[in-house]
Amino acid sequence: MISEFTKRNKVLLSNSNFMLYIIGYVISGIGSRLTTIAISSKILYITKSGLSLSATLMLEGIPSFLLGLFAGNVVDKMRKKNILIILYILFALTSFGLIFANNMSLIYMISFINGILTAFEYPARNSIIPKIVDKEHLLEANSFRSSLSSINMIVGYSIGGIIVTVFGNDLSFLIDSITFIVIAALIAFIKIDEKVQADKKENLFNDISKTVNNTINEIIQGIKFIGDSRIIKQVINLNLLSTLIISMQTPLVYIFVENYLGGEKLLAARSGMLFSLAGVGGLIGGILINVIGKQFSSISLMTTVLLFDGITLIAFSNSKIFLLSSILFTFLGVIFVVFETLTDTIIQENTNDDNRGKVYGFLGSLVDPLSIISLGVGGALTGILTAKTIFILCGIAEITVALMYKIYNSLKVVN
Repeated sequence: MISEFTKRNKVLLSNSNFMLYIIGYVISGIGSRLTTIAISSKILYITKSGLSLSATLMLEGIPSFLLGLFAGNVVDKMRKKNILIILYILFALTSFGLIFANNMSLIYMISFINGILTAFEYPARNSIIPKIVDKEHLLEANSFRSSLSSINMIVGYSIGGIIVTVFGNDLSFLIDSITFIVIAALIAFIKIDEKVQADKKENLFNDISKTVNNTINEIIQGIKFIGDSRIIKQVINLNLLSTLIISMQTPLVYIFVENYLGGEKLLAARSGMLFSLAGVGGLIGGILINVIGKQFSSISLMTTVLLFDGITLIAFSNSKIFLLSSILFTFLGVIFVVFETLTDTIIQENTNDDNRGKVYGFLGSLVDPLSIISLGVGGALTGILTAKTIFILCGIAEITVALMYKIYNSLKVVN
């Protein structure tokens, strides 16, 4: 499988634009994970309160909900390359600013600003890939990126824990700031069709003078595009439903480990091992979807993946043997990356340049709030049900959604 993966990615490895993008993605990803650990450590040191940490995460998620569609519309009208350069420089400044943020007011403000930047970065980062990779290689590009993201998760969090423990939080913020400068510099060297982009730049100056009503009409046009495209609509619906079901599961893992897989003494070690194995599974999943992804209908494969996720989750919830649980959790990591890769590829392949940013903006504006709602629902359910029962219910919900879409699509084909 590795040799087939290498063979299929020769074109990508020889694509200088993609390699600049992916190197920057890896470097920045490691830096961001350093900040994730450092900011959590800093907040808990200042406040000794988990509520403050939750509030920080919520503040970072709110702008995506409020600005997602508007941000996607802006991305569609501007050079993605220029947007990303500006955003990464601003991210560098906010990361550097965290060094001097010694009270929660400043941390809340920086988190909210980061949320605004992320609302624009998410559609821009995903929309630029079809500009630098041919359509027939989008699946490979997205799976390649997902594989590296999994490596980032394993390496970044490991390095982050060591740096924060040995050198403190501030060095992590500084390193993250530097990585954003590096990725901005790498993006600057990417060469995109300047003729197409120049035309859009000229249109931008005309768009600045447009009224708010015209902007709203453009956003409505993007929503209409989503509504008129059955495949895009299904991908978004599957993502939203899976987000609502899956997001509540992460904190439940700790409870499940404590209750069934080792108790309080082994909680930290075994939970950390499970999440690391999910990263290993993600790496395998990226290679797997790269090799076999084009052999199946994408929507059909997405629903099959969701079906397997539900079955695996139910199996995990009934396991009391840590070795078996580890294998199952690794498989959940495989499934997550395959699902994520298919989502990006289907959107990129089936959306034109004028609407791609809007589609990602629309998706981003709903995923973050749903994740927060899901976490709240999961937390509330723990007061009524056991973690095992919640996992089983989540698995049943995933299987039900997957089967409903499979039946719906099979009926459409028959008709």
